[in-house]
Amino acid sequence: MKARKLILIIADVVLLAVCILQGILSSRSGVKVFDISQEPDELIIEQPEIAFSIVKEGNDWFVGEEKYPANLSSVQNLVERVSSISALNKVGKANNEAALNRYEMNEGQKITVTVKSAGTVLRTLHIGKDSSTGTQGFVCFDNSNDIYLINDNLNLSFTKTPDDLRSKTIINFDKNQVSSVFVKTPADDEWGVFADDNGNWSIEGVDFELKDGAAADWAQKLCSLTTTKWYAKDAVLNGELTATIEIKAGKDTAILKLFTVHGAENDTYYGKCNLTPYPFEVASYAFKRFVIDPQDLAK
Repeated sequence: MKARKLILIIADVVLLAVCILQGILSSRSGVKVFDISQEPDELIIEQPEIAFSIVKEGNDWFVGEEKYPANLSSVQNLVERVSSISALNKVGKANNEAALNRYEMNEGQKITVTVKSAGTVLRTLHIGKDSSTGTQGFVCFDNSNDIYLINDNLNLSFTKTPDDLRSKTIINFDKNQVSSVFVKTPADDEWGVFADDNGNWSIEGVDFELKDGAAADWAQKLCSLTTTKWYAKDAVLNGELTATIEIKAGKDTAILKLFTVHGAENDTYYGKCNLTPYPFEVASYAFKRFVIDPQDLAK
């Protein structure tokens, strides 16, 4: 009987010890969520090589000193990721040199992101390296020396340049509102297609009849244009003007100048547009979509 009681007492002590240990481990490894209540309107990104800001004005975001229009989805993604961060556990102290080296939190290694709203600092993040899995990373919050393992790779997210975050859109019209497209070449050849109030399309500047639906189909394809590369405002590109194309859609008008740079093996293309002060690269497939032989629209 005494032996049985002794076994029960020992079992109770072991169970209590297990519960205490689980509680300690749970408190250490429990997820801590760092939220901010206000909506940010500015991110200051300081990388080892460059520093720049992303600022919201009205409903639009702009990046860098030049205030390039930003890619809204890319910026919104960054804002969401700094607004709510899940910290898995503490892994070290930022006042410990070994920890700074291990997690790449030293000056010249870390990325610092300052999050603001109406000029007030909401949060400062000191971002170290990512984890071995590539899905987590190491961060210090504000003025704290605690280094956390977080459930996000912010190092990858904020290793961006202003050019990475710029909008790549030149033209983005509603294709259902396009009403005319007129083309002029350096040889003063001019022709164009246009729709009346009933949506019936006509062509001028040529001596043939339109193929049914051809003008509307082509015009609607010109309501969208993006680039993969911007050039500086004063870039000398030495291209030959190929065509000037005016596109009207509702109250919007785009005047697009397309240039050809002749190469030994392949030609390359760039454009200029009244909707942006910056020249831009034009992919060959996009160039061929805009610059056509009007005979392609004939019956």
